[in-house]
Amino acid sequence: MSDDIKWVVDNAVKLSILAIALSVAYYFVFFLPNKQNQELELKRQQYQDQIVAQQKEDEREQQKILDVQKQAAENRSLLDKCLENAEDSYHLNWRNSCRTRGLMPSGCEEESINLEFSDYQKQHNLPTSTIEGWDDYWKVYSAKKDKCTCSLPTYNADDITETEKNSKDECFKRYPQN
Repeated sequence: MSDDIKWVVDNAVKLSILAIALSVAYYFVFFLPNKQNQELELKRQQYQDQIVAQQKEDEREQQKILDVQKQAAENRSLLDKCLENAEDSYHLNWRNSCRTRGLMPSGCEEESINLEFSDYQKQHNLPTSTIEGWDDYWKVYSAKKDKCTCSLPTYNADDITETEKNSKDECFKRYPQN
């Protein structure tokens, strides 16, 4: 037993150094590279997450731009229609005032003035699948618009013009253009 004890004592330092060396080797060969790979993988995943988040943010911004453009186009279309309605109302009010005062020329019934192109085609037996007759229709329509009017007293004309101006101002308030 004394030889065993002596061997343990003689080799204890060597065994301790060997255990320390094996621990250090394990740390540098297995543990540290694995930890570095995990950190590297974590950074890579974070970077990819950032890229995905940036792409989603870019898509949201692009969608906002498209929504704004769509709204602007819709507002423009609605504004144009509103202004057209204000203009039509102005002419209708003017003609009604002329008619009320007995100043409207004959042949200027509202139905004939506001004759739609498709109705014009039917009246003249033109094919409705084409725009055949458009030039003639436009000439007739323009001539009726030009002919079917009168001179109104200033106060009456001013009232109708003011109503049109107010209607158009309301259009611009309702459908702002940025």
